[in-house]
Amino acid sequence: WAESAGVEIVCGEHSPSQFRDAKLVVPSPGVAAAVISKFLPDDNPPEIMAETELAWRQLSGEPVLGVTGTSGKTTTTSLCAAMLKEQGLTVFTGGNIGTPLSEYVLSGRKADVLVLEISSFQLQACSTFCPRAGVLLNITPNHLDYHKDMAEYTEAKFRLFRCQDEG
Repeated sequence: WAESAGVEIVCGEHSPSQFRDAKLVVPSPGVAAAVISKFLPDDNPPEIMAETELAWRQLSGEPVLGVTGTSGKTTTTSLCAAMLKEQGLTVFTGGNIGTPLSEYVLSGRKADVLVLEISSFQLQACSTFCPRAGVLLNITPNHLDYHKDMAEYTEAKFRLFRCQDEG
């Protein structure tokens, strides 16, 4: 359906010409924005956006619980989802654990609450993602082959709270 919607999906090696007229780039979470940036034009570069951010912008106000941290994300996400289901709520569990948020959006289903495991890779390219509740379990050195240093890794994790307010 992507082609019929005018979306071009490009895999493999890239070149600057592929990004010349792009308005938005949604890279695979494992591809650092710094890698993509070297292909972008200096004047009027496209926005680089995580799949999570793109899907987040399509939600209809469903409350989101976001879970991040160096370790324990999957266990905590699964436990939170199980507790909410036990209370009789319809729960979507996804993000970095199994099903991407975009699949939920495209499914047309509606859940009472979304419980998302969110990695630093996903958070780094999020700008408006704002879960109703966020959990940061821990931060220890990890993914320093992806992030330029520990400060960048930590900043990515704290993006979970970037758009939240006291409410």
